[in-house]
Amino acid sequence: MTQLFCSPENSEPFWRRIGFLNFPGIPYQSTINMYKTLVDTLNASKEESTKSVIKLWNCEPYQARGVEPKWIWNLSFLEDGETLTKPIIFPVYRDWQIELTLPDRNNILDKIKYSGVDSAAYGSFMIIRKINV
Repeated sequence: MTQLFCSPENSEPFWRRIGFLNFPGIPYQSTINMYKTLVDTLNASKEESTKSVIKLWNCEPYQARGVEPKWIWNLSFLEDGETLTKPIIFPVYRDWQIELTLPDRNNILDKIKYSGVDSAAYGSFMIIRKINV
């Protein structure tokens, strides 16, 4: 994954043409932040289609009540039942709400930073390769 701070601001169309995306609205950032993943990742979906799902809201838990999640990832695993077939790499704010639903396990609903999901905190990114909660 590559991250850049778009400067000067009028260079944004160039970065878009070569595949960079804007970060979702992350609080307390006034610069234009863009990113591009360099590996094949699991894309977010509009709706749930599997029993194992990660949902993400772009707000804190107290603001997410009664609001649909902004992003949904339908999970599929390798034979070990923990490693995702494709990793999830996505820009986030650590205080956003995440929900993890897995059959026959306790659901997790909390801020990303407290979720216990095996994610790497690389700056402003959530990177999930394995679910072992």
